[in-house]
Amino acid sequence: MDVTILLLWLIVIGFYDNGQHCNALDNGLARTPPMGWLSWERFECNVDCDEDPENCIGDVGYQYVAIDDCWPATERDHNGRLQPDIRRFPNGLKFGLYEDVGRHTCAGLPGCQDHYQLDAETFAEWGVDMIKFDGCNTDVEHYEYGYPAMGRFLNKTGRPIMYSCEWPIYPRAKGVKLVIGNYGMSESEERVQFGMWAIISSPLLMSVDLRAINERSKSLLQNKRVIAINQDPLGAQGRRVINMYNGMLQFWTKPILPRGSFAVAVVYLKQSGYPLETSAKLRDLGIYEAARYRFTEVFDDLEIGILTPHENITCRVDPPGIVLMKAVPLNKRTMTDRKNNANINDLRYFEV
Repeated sequence: MDVTILLLWLIVIGFYDNGQHCNALDNGLARTPPMGWLSWERFECNVDCDEDPENCIGDVGYQYVAIDDCWPATERDHNGRLQPDIRRFPNGLKFGLYEDVGRHTCAGLPGCQDHYQLDAETFAEWGVDMIKFDGCNTDVEHYEYGYPAMGRFLNKTGRPIMYSCEWPIYPRAKGVKLVIGNYGMSESEERVQFGMWAIISSPLLMSVDLRAINERSKSLLQNKRVIAINQDPLGAQGRRVINMYNGMLQFWTKPILPRGSFAVAVVYLKQSGYPLETSAKLRDLGIYEAARYRFTEVFDDLEIGILTPHENITCRVDPPGIVLMKAVPLNKRTMTDRKNNANINDLRYFEV
């Protein structure tokens, strides 16, 4: 996944970020973005779990091992049930599978259309913990029935199965998996992807050969400070608050704990040229409730300094590159100070 695809994904996120909210079941699932490993981007249909014993970075929060397309046998059994190829997973991990809303998966194997209830019951019987539900081989108009129907039938099983529904991004854009450590990405591009996935609260689903991952990429995927931003218990998604140079330079903020704190990302998506020095006033980023904030850089845990809402945060960012920061309030403003700031637009979105 190069920076061009990442830019497309951020545009899609911005398109859907219209302030609307939806209700969800309070069943304990996906209160923070799921973390795990998914096979498709790296292995496609060449999945051999017996030869991949180290398919999880388990000590920093990754839980799901998800097999993408091509797990089913070519035919259903005599009762009409899907049949998997035999796979063994390490103990202690949650088990994820792939299926499709259509008559066939993207690789042409049996899909779930006309079998939603049966397949949901089969997944529950197998002890599946996560379902990635793709969108191939059906009419687009069928999405409005098929995706909600599978969700209802999964809920009716009584088993807590995380439903990774691809309806919102299908067919507009793809690219929800981390390809850090895979082919074709520079170190700065990997940092851009991981940092932005943390800010926008995207699932951290790796798709890399963990047997051969280089130490630099492995260290990045294990960076507990970046993961903490993605997994912050507040559950807020980041918002783009400043957009410059036709989207090439963006400022993003995400509320995090402790209360009143923010993660701040400055991302430069230009793929060539020289590093750019840029700055923004804290109040223009929506960071103004406290009198002072301590800023630290997240990737390498570097101290930046203490700033007030009327001061600028200045950083130097590579093309492509990202500066990921954390702002923690040192003391709260008085109620009078808050009233004086009441005219600031809550959306805090600026085109420069």
